[in-house]
Amino acid sequence: MDTINTNTHRLKALFLTALGTELRIGKIVALKWEDIDFEKSALSLSKSLKKVTKISKNENRESVVIEQSPKTESSIRTVPIQKNILKELSIHKKTS
Repeated sequence: MDTINTNTHRLKALFLTALGTELRIGKIVALKWEDIDFEKSALSLSKSLKKVTKISKNENRESVVIEQSPKTESSIRTVPIQKNILKELSIHKKTS
């Protein structure tokens, strides 16, 4: 079984954000740079992404990703994020 070298993996920032915040993947992949407050060490959560199957009138199926608002008002919130994860996000932002 192959292992992932997390020191150089292109998704390192994603892995660390997922593990460090315990957020659902739909919320993490919906984040934009403006949702990350590097000074206050916080993430603003106001949306999520979801994969759905779209069925046309002639019964063709197509998978699409949609951005959606949270199901409840309490899901719109700000969560803290660790400094080491912010550092990796900053590095990723500069190199992507």
